Amino acid sequence: MYYGTEINYKAKVINPIIVNKHNQTSLRRVKNDKKDSRLIRYCLIKGYGYEFKETIQSVKLKALVRQRDNLVNILNTAKRRQNDIKYKQDCIQANIENVYQKLNQQLQTKIKNLEKTN
Repeated sequence: MYYGTEINYKAKVINPIIVNKHNQTSLRRVKNDKKDSRLIRYCLIKGYGYEFKETIQSVKLKALVRQRDNLVNILNTAKRRQNDIKYKQDCIQANIENVYQKLNQQLQTKIKNLEKTN
């Protein structure tokens, strides 16, 4: 396990929107670490948030999502570059080798495989 759970620390996750809404109820909107910690403590006492538990499945899912996001970003960059090459071909009326077409196909296949995983 992670984040201190091996020594029985418990961590809670609180949506920052909830903490922000409680901060807006105050007339004075002073922002510093001491005030923030008191506000978070208040939200915890009121029962907001949920206990953080890291599991093998959640770690695996997070890794897959990150991999997919990275591949999608690479794919989008490759598509832009492919379109740029097509535009230049049209302007100069000559063929330019387009290596991004095959790369796009490979990336799309990888992304589909990641989406099928799990």
